[in-house]
Amino acid sequence: MWIEGQRLSAIKKGYADTGIVFDTQWVYDFEALLYVVADGEYVRAKLYASEAPGSGRQMWGMAEKSRYAVELIPRSAANKEKAVDTKMIWDVAWDMKGRSPNHNKVTIVAGDKDFLPAVEGLREAGFFVTVASWEHSASGQLKRRASRFICLDDFFHALTYYKTTS
Repeated sequence: MWIEGQRLSAIKKGYADTGIVFDTQWVYDFEALLYVVADGEYVRAKLYASEAPGSGRQMWGMAEKSRYAVELIPRSAANKEKAVDTKMIWDVAWDMKGRSPNHNKVTIVAGDKDFLPAVEGLREAGFFVTVASWEHSASGQLKRRASRFICLDDFFHALTYYKTTS
């Protein structure tokens, strides 16, 4: 979500026309994201991210202030991201086990095709699955298999965090 938003911001600002350059100043508004994907319903939000060795938790404070539970997965010593998607999929599967029909909605904010088996399994089990992602980073299969797809590009300005000064 964050990295692909930086890529889209760079394109929108004219920094790059290929999407290879990132706008490292772009940050998303966690509360706005909840508003866009929750559709007015109460949700339990959890953010999964990787963390470089020694980087600290300070950058995730905004998410925690916006009522997200933050799950940080340490990166390897070589600074490689491993297990974030797997942890998220496991947690979704575990949380949905034994849910009543009244609690049958799952929203995944990611566009990676790695989530396809989870989306298909949840749909087969009777869950309504919303996938929200940037258009350029969303798997076509994932978009088609979801019950609903939210294109975050349509909310780019609303999702952009603007630092206010006092």
